[in-house]
Amino acid sequence: MKIIGSNILCKGKLEKDFEQIPHSIFNYLALGLITGNDFAVYVKLHQFFNKERYGYAYPTIPQLMIAVGLGKRTVIESLKRLENAGLIKKGKSNKSSNNIYYVYKPLEKSELDKQVPKMVSELEDKKLKLGLQAEQDKQRLEEYEENKQLQEQAQEIKAPTILPKMDTELKKDHTSPNTSHEVKVELDDKEASDDIVLDEVDLRMLERLKLL
Repeated sequence: MKIIGSNILCKGKLEKDFEQIPHSIFNYLALGLITGNDFAVYVKLHQFFNKERYGYAYPTIPQLMIAVGLGKRTVIESLKRLENAGLIKKGKSNKSSNNIYYVYKPLEKSELDKQVPKMVSELEDKKLKLGLQAEQDKQRLEEYEENKQLQEQAQEIKAPTILPKMDTELKKDHTSPNTSHEVKVELDDKEASDDIVLDEVDLRMLERLKLL
């Protein structure tokens, strides 16, 4: 099923119904501290956060499951990872049996990197590997395009030259001595017969003039 979008650019067009999430959250994603599912749960908890009245969010697990389209086990695992990453803190409510969640601002990159140097090193190795792979893919593409061009040129050289039918017939006429001779003889005979006819007409005219 394909959805027809709004075709309205998002950036700078939002006036309501949006959440302000710091870009530094993506450092957690890049390092593998949280997953895409965890990010969705974090944003939803941020939306549920009631700063004015309670100072925390208190959605139920079923509410989170419906809100982010995930199963119960996945939601529970996401909450654990978010808590281990220091992005939320889970507690108990005095007023109900629901868990409550405090949603925290992500650390800046420099602060986060100091706490997980091994993961930072692994990420740098991954970037290097992906960079080399991208360069190799680019070289393979260039080689493929070059080989394809050479093959096309080779096919053009091997392709036979087909002359038009009219040109072939003209070539035969010019190269065949017998044909050209026959044409010349036929023209000479025709011119000679025309001369004879003209001479007979002239003689008759002279005879008529003498009688007059």
